[in-house]
Amino acid sequence: EMSIKQGKLVMGFRTAMNGEDDNAVAMRIATDIFGGGTYSKLFSVVREKMSLCYYCSAAFFSSKGVVMVQSGIEDANEEKAKSEILNQLSLVADGEFSDDDFSSSIKSITDSIISNNDTPESICAWYSTQLLREKLKTPEEYVEEIKHVDRKQIIDAAKTIRLDTVFMLKSNG
Repeated sequence: EMSIKQGKLVMGFRTAMNGEDDNAVAMRIATDIFGGGTYSKLFSVVREKMSLCYYCSAAFFSSKGVVMVQSGIEDANEEKAKSEILNQLSLVADGEFSDDDFSSSIKSITDSIISNNDTPESICAWYSTQLLREKLKTPEEYVEEIKHVDRKQIIDAAKTIRLDTVFMLKSNG
């Protein structure tokens, strides 16, 4: 508990990845459809449709093979929010996302990657992280990999995401 106005719910998930390049592209897209942009399940359903969170998003950390969901919620909504977040993940793993969700995710991710060419700082940051990989990739090469991921690969990646840790910071009033 802390003297705050809204609770903070963080859910940590493990994936079946054995290394940073093991299925990372499909996992990145699956995570984005789950909780990336305004088209994602967490934003459009948990936040907008059900009003369970002030914000709710998922991030994929390929170097660790983990997915983190962060949300700002009313303390009273903790169980409902956890349950619906897990339900939305299950729907992605069952392939319950539209072609528009899929294409919006691809467009968002590829635009973000290509923007790494926009400034000297972002170019340095891109290639600095690439040095840790087995094979160095340009942003353009990574975009091509993303464009070749299919629906089945996304579903298979999402099926490996398993809840590991839940942290809830509550308001003490």
